[in-house]
Amino acid sequence: VDMLQIDVLESMIRFVDKLSGVESQALTDSGCQHGIANTLHWRVTKDSGRSFSAKGFVGEPLTISIGNCAAVAKDARGNDILVLWNNVGLVSNMSTLMDPYQVMAAGCEIESVVSKRTPSPFIQKDGVVLPLSIGKNVSLDVRYPTNGELKNLPRFTLTADQPWDRAAYMANPHSVDISSVRYD
Repeated sequence: VDMLQIDVLESMIRFVDKLSGVESQALTDSGCQHGIANTLHWRVTKDSGRSFSAKGFVGEPLTISIGNCAAVAKDARGNDILVLWNNVGLVSNMSTLMDPYQVMAAGCEIESVVSKRTPSPFIQKDGVVLPLSIGKNVSLDVRYPTNGELKNLPRFTLTADQPWDRAAYMANPHSVDISSVRYD
């Protein structure tokens, strides 16, 4: 038994257990191959009928449904904004993990590595900046949206409304077609 894998899994379980169901964090994770959203914190807006297989540190592969979801975040000015996350894995029993490459493929600039050059990480597109929180991880603070917020808040599209293919993006990251990105 690999004790490091068990420690990581136990840490993930403790993190999920402390989530309140109202507010949460989407952790930036360049090691994940596909973003996954915890549906206790992100509101599902569409189920695509598609799925992908994922295997964590321990256990058998899981089949994860793919869909679109939304959550409320604060922009750099402190205003509420509806974040739309397309083609993301939908889970209810795992941490929310955001693949920065999937975000970049949709035309966002993301700085999620804390350094002297970037002491304050962020996601930015079309002049809107979403600050990322720094703690044990770098994350986007979000909360579950109300019906009124779904209808009325300004929108920030985090990922493209087309199937995500990490291998295709990594093979040629400067020529991925993002023409289907919706700017609602």
